[in-house]
Amino acid sequence: LMERMPEQLPEPWQGIEEVPDAEDRDYEVNKFGSEEFTTKLSEYLIGLKIDDPQIVERLIEDQKIIRVKYGLPSVGSITSPTEYERSLRVIARDLGVEIKNTGEFGKFFDESHASGVYFEDQNKIGVDINTESRESYIRSINILEHELIHALQNKNSPRMPIELMEYEAYIAGGNNEALKDDPELVDFVFRHLIGASVSH
Repeated sequence: LMERMPEQLPEPWQGIEEVPDAEDRDYEVNKFGSEEFTTKLSEYLIGLKIDDPQIVERLIEDQKIIRVKYGLPSVGSITSPTEYERSLRVIARDLGVEIKNTGEFGKFFDESHASGVYFEDQNKIGVDINTESRESYIRSINILEHELIHALQNKNSPRMPIELMEYEAYIAGGNNEALKDDPELVDFVFRHLIGASVSH
């Protein structure tokens, strides 16, 4: 979760020549959840409608590009959550980003219901790493990765549009096998993950 003023799209994002000012955008945040919002958001970000048959392949390819861009290993090569957590913490340390439990941010997480946040003004990530089960541990690490991508974006492209920030962070950790098996999940990704993040 972050807020940014729009700017031009950085490489390797093709297909959108420039990002319009917020008041000129061709979708409205207050229409979040509508089919029109979801379709226009996907067209704005990747130049494809949400029901385009090529969209799943585009997301799979974009995931590879995004992970290389931020120095993250390919999803299939991650075999140990413990080792991956350690490598993410090294990246954070090198960025000067502190990783703190959510309880250290007062009532923020209780009131916002967020799972993790990169606090740009403090250069801190708030996230709880839950090691009670392998599933909860992996979910926690995915949240940490998502917020760490925001920290990297803040360093490398501080005026990146919020829509693109959330697109990159969600697509980087996406479950491509699930998208292949059920292309309708693409709508969920744009509507309830990216869309919900940019509307807050």
